[in-house]
Amino acid sequence: MVSRPPAPTRIVQHHTVLWPVLLTVVLLSASFFALLYLQHTGRAFTGTQARWSMARNAASHALLQYIVTRSPQAHERCERELAVVHATRQALRQLNRADADLSSAQRALVAAGALPDDADHMVRVYQWVSEHPRFLPLRERWQLADTAAQDLIALSEEVHGELQRNAHVPDDLVSMWLTQLDTIDRRMSALERATQTDLAASGRVTYRMMVGSQLCMGLVLGALCVWTTRRFLRELADHARGLRRANDRTALALQCAGMGLFELDPTSATYRMDEHVAHLHGLSGPLEASRSHMRSLIHPDDVAATRAGIDDILQRNGTGRLHYRVRWPDGQWRHIESHGQLNAENGLILGVSRDVTDDVMRRQAAARWETERQVSQAQRTFLSRLSHELRTPLNAILGFAHILGREENQHLRDKDRHHIDVIAGAGRQLLGLVDDVLDISKVEAGEIGMTLVATDVAQVLERCLPIVDNVAQRHHVRVQADLPPHGLMALADPQRLQQVFINLMSNGCKYNRHGGVLRIGMAAQEGRVTVGFDDNGEGLSEADIARLFKPFQRIDRTAAQVEGTGLGLYIVKQMVEGMGGEVRVRSQRGIGSRFEVVLMAHVALTTSPKDATVHATSVHGGIPEPAPVG
Repeated sequence: MVSRPPAPTRIVQHHTVLWPVLLTVVLLSASFFALLYLQHTGRAFTGTQARWSMARNAASHALLQYIVTRSPQAHERCERELAVVHATRQALRQLNRADADLSSAQRALVAAGALPDDADHMVRVYQWVSEHPRFLPLRERWQLADTAAQDLIALSEEVHGELQRNAHVPDDLVSMWLTQLDTIDRRMSALERATQTDLAASGRVTYRMMVGSQLCMGLVLGALCVWTTRRFLRELADHARGLRRANDRTALALQCAGMGLFELDPTSATYRMDEHVAHLHGLSGPLEASRSHMRSLIHPDDVAATRAGIDDILQRNGTGRLHYRVRWPDGQWRHIESHGQLNAENGLILGVSRDVTDDVMRRQAAARWETERQVSQAQRTFLSRLSHELRTPLNAILGFAHILGREENQHLRDKDRHHIDVIAGAGRQLLGLVDDVLDISKVEAGEIGMTLVATDVAQVLERCLPIVDNVAQRHHVRVQADLPPHGLMALADPQRLQQVFINLMSNGCKYNRHGGVLRIGMAAQEGRVTVGFDDNGEGLSEADIARLFKPFQRIDRTAAQVEGTGLGLYIVKQMVEGMGGEVRVRSQRGIGSRFEVVLMAHVALTTSPKDATVHATSVHGGIPEPAPVG
């Protein structure tokens, strides 16, 4: 048993936990209330400024009305509003004096409309910030506003005195009064706007200062809390030792992702498993099950090995690994791997289980693939040897057929010459099959060496045209090659590319309609060179296209009409892909087919893709009548 460490004393708990918390609460509360105090006082200043502005504006309007109408009510209203302005002036003058009378300043602010508490707060804050550099411009504008207010009061007294003495005032004097009033009003309006801006700026500065102090205080308090917490955690470290047994269990489960936990009690022959292990055995859990019930779920061939593995763990007091198959309710067999360890303290086997069916399937698939690869290699070797062995007699047959069919053998009948032609044709067809088998064997074995160089695709096509001319004449097909004036350069093996082109051109002639046209076009676009072969034969269905590039696969409706082995397009596809390209095909029944060979363009194109593009006819839009040969 692990001894329990002594609990910390109450004094240690108070010193390490309570006092940092209390200090944090006190400091944060003080900062919060200080921020509220400043915000409240700032609103009081703003309210006083607003009342002063309203009183000044109302006094100006009343004085204007008094000048124009000589109304006693207008004069009384002007004097009443000027009293608010005068009270505010008295408060500011008292606060700006070196021997300021704070009580007089408070009374003046109250007379100007401020609440008594707000007046007290304003006086205290004004004394605190009045000498601050950011506050000096605001003081200067208040002094200018005081001067303008004094001018307004003086103008009011002058107007009232003159109107009391003379009932009829000259128009020029009235005009002068109006001009002075407008000037004073403009000055004070400008000062009010500037003062409001300064008050807002001062409020923002005050708020930022408080936020900064709050952040600094938070960082200090955070560091203090971290230090005290670490100290407290060190004192409690001994308590974590009692959890080591549970941590060992968790560490074992974490070593294998996707595993479940189980316990086996050898004394009661009982399994206790979590939900995941129960699911692996086709059960719903978590649950307890007898050892005999769990044995009934295991494949009969694996029962003995599983029992021996558990007995081995018990005898050696160690660990072990079990691999067995379990039948699920749906009938499928799943491969389960379990790792168990004997706990010497309580005699239980603790373990984890996981489903390794996918791993087993992958290993079996890899073994099958290796077997198939070896069989395929043996087939290629056999075909290669057989092809080499067939070439010798075939060459003899073709040679003697050529000798027999020479024109100097005049004694041969027409029937004999026909038989000789049949022999020669069959020999050539068989020789082509042998060559195709050799090619496919080399392609699948990766024995065809390719040297990718900058290749002029147009020149390769021009070399192929005379070779397929005999096939085109025999099938009454006209070959129309639309080649650009300047060649398009692609990365390819010239010899293999010529073999690809000959195969596609021969197919375009053999599977074309009588009197049809095989159009060949080229285009360069986006780093690719595309060569298209368009015929107007019967066309292909989607099912035909799916079988087209498989070895020894031919289209059923044309197999009896056109000679071939079904290897040509498969070899074409393998060779083009070996050169880093691809073969595309699209077709429409009754209209024709288009085969495209797409190759990587060489970086040093002899002409730009825009200039080199030659558009081939698309079979989907129909194949037009061939142009007359001029």
